[in-house]
Amino acid sequence: MFYKISTLLLLSIFSSFLYASQIISTPKGYTLEAQLSDTSILLGETVQLKLIYKYKDVEDYAIVEPEFSGITVKELYSKDYTDTNVYTVEEVNYSLLAQHEGNFSLSNLYVETQIIDANYKNFDNRSKYTKRFSVRANPIKLEVKKLPDNISAIGNYTLTATVDKSHVKRGELLTLSISLNGDGNIQNLDAIELNIQNATIYLIYSTKSKRQHLQTKVYEIISDTPFIIPSLELHYFDKEENLVKKSSTSLIQISIDDYVQKQTQGLNNYDKYIFFFLGAISILVLLSLYKVLRRKKRKKRLPFISLLKSSLKRNELYKVIVVYLRRDKDLDSLIYQLEGENALNFKTIKTEIIKRLVKLGLHERDNLFFTTKDTL
Repeated sequence: MFYKISTLLLLSIFSSFLYASQIISTPKGYTLEAQLSDTSILLGETVQLKLIYKYKDVEDYAIVEPEFSGITVKELYSKDYTDTNVYTVEEVNYSLLAQHEGNFSLSNLYVETQIIDANYKNFDNRSKYTKRFSVRANPIKLEVKKLPDNISAIGNYTLTATVDKSHVKRGELLTLSISLNGDGNIQNLDAIELNIQNATIYLIYSTKSKRQHLQTKVYEIISDTPFIIPSLELHYFDKEENLVKKSSTSLIQISIDDYVQKQTQGLNNYDKYIFFFLGAISILVLLSLYKVLRRKKRKKRLPFISLLKSSLKRNELYKVIVVYLRRDKDLDSLIYQLEGENALNFKTIKTEIIKRLVKLGLHERDNLFFTTKDTL
């Protein structure tokens, strides 16, 4: 009994393999076409891929979702209709976003299809008459070019910023609206950062209108002190004109009613320049006066020989000449004679001292040069 059951089980399994659906070549009347909305785009742009599958009679089919290395694929929508040749058509549209620049080959696009053989007459074992095949599209090329200056935004835009009032009371809310008008690859305004010193910022809501080509962010701002809403900038690449453009907003100054500045106002740039100029003039005047006084002092200073000649007393001459002791024996002898000589011999000794100094070359002082005539 067990043997008969095993035999029947094996025959059943063998029959299922024997009459399984057959894999065949793609028959006529089945096509898959791939189309790109643009074959050359800039990095950051999206391109639309459309797969068009045409058939007349199918049991079942599945359009395999495309996968490409370095490209993000997102299905957008699909539709079915019958064309003029009585073919049933399904179109599936995808959005492609390249992750880097380069040349891409979009291949491995296909549809898995099953049909029933015409000989099938509603008998049992339907799989025996099921035939399977793949319908493939020809590969297509996509070129992705790098944007200049590391720009990521593409399109044509106008950026604006407006406030509901520019004068508020202390602690009163102010509404700021930032709007971006135009077409391109910017999906939202998250890349635009708002930073205001001495103020608290709240994002209230954001809106987007494809029909008006407008994106808007609305903020509420509160502060106890006056503040400035800074200029916002957007750099983008204009594909039509093939150049980088910039759209920016103006600075917006917000004043607080009855606000009193507590901090002492510092010097402005003009005052700093005036103080610097006056300081420089003062330094130049002081230097000039110093040089004039120094020249006068030098003019009043007597030359060394004249100083010796003008000494009328022994102790005066001695104080001047004593620094030259031990320079010369004859000079030392003359200096010592000053101690005991009377007024009559004083003039003679002074003359001999001057002669000896000139002979020894010790009469030069303060860059003044004298000759033997100075001793007379």
